[in-house]
Amino acid sequence: IVPFIYIKQGTTPTTRAKLNCQLKSLKRMAQRSRQAADRHPINPRDLEQLHLPPDYIQANSGEPLLLWDSGYSTQTRRSFLFGTPSNTAALHDAEHLVVPVLCVDTTA
Repeated sequence: IVPFIYIKQGTTPTTRAKLNCQLKSLKRMAQRSRQAADRHPINPRDLEQLHLPPDYIQANSGEPLLLWDSGYSTQTRRSFLFGTPSNTAALHDAEHLVVPVLCVDTTA
């Protein structure tokens, strides 16, 4: 949360400049604390190095989110299936199914 500083009319330019600098410092401090608390895994150089931390493969409900991982192979592309068991059970009764597919070219 970044505090809001209201600068009244009639303040001197020096006071406004000091308050503005303090606000910038507070914003930077808030950004640094968010970054420290929200550490993301580093970007892998290739699919062999890709590791999904436990926080990334579990839904907020506590259910597993990663249903299938093909694993790394030099002959085939790595595939993931994301979803929850309760959501896939609900798909059983669906009349129509639309599956979005994300393809990433890792050769470039």
